[in-house]
Amino acid sequence: MGFFRKKILDLIGGWDTGTAEDLDITTRIKQYFGRNKNWKIVFDPYVIGHTDVPETFLGYFKQRLRWEGDLFYLIGRKYLDNIRPRLLNWANYISTIIITYFMQIILPFVITFYTIYLFYTLPDAYVLALYFMVYLFYVFVLFTYFLLYCLLVSDRLNEDIIYFLYIPLFPFFAFFSRINAALAITHSVINKSHLDSSMAPWWVLKKGKF
Repeated sequence: MGFFRKKILDLIGGWDTGTAEDLDITTRIKQYFGRNKNWKIVFDPYVIGHTDVPETFLGYFKQRLRWEGDLFYLIGRKYLDNIRPRLLNWANYISTIIITYFMQIILPFVITFYTIYLFYTLPDAYVLALYFMVYLFYVFVLFTYFLLYCLLVSDRLNEDIIYFLYIPLFPFFAFFSRINAALAITHSVINKSHLDSSMAPWWVLKKGKF
């Protein structure tokens, strides 16, 4: 959830056609960071936002198919030439390369193709045993992080504590989400999926530069 000052939205030109992602706005705002050292985007960990979410796994993966594709559209196509230290400043440039390009665009393909490679080159039992060890480590890390969150951060402990039950399932959810992300990015590259949207009439979307 993003909140933006009106004068900043006026300065950068507001939302463009193609997507209604907050990332569209924040990416353009960050392009002023190199010239305005006092600019910053503030994260508030205590804000609670209530919104509509998919009620089924199929609905979630369909939603992510669009959102992950929009990520590539914005960072991999629309603003590709603007991801430079001179515009973003070095801190934002490095975080964009690591978090956005590597973690969200490259890593889904690494996970997908490496999984296929393992099952193709190694015995199934060996691969499953390897993934089981990874799973146990993942659950341990999640449990540790969530425990620290409950002890040090949460101000609604009675409501949050129930989510401990979901920790054993989360590694599976995250794994298939990364595979879905690889499919979404491929869909965006081939079919320009950002043009298939209800955020604007089709004839407006078709006039976009990208």
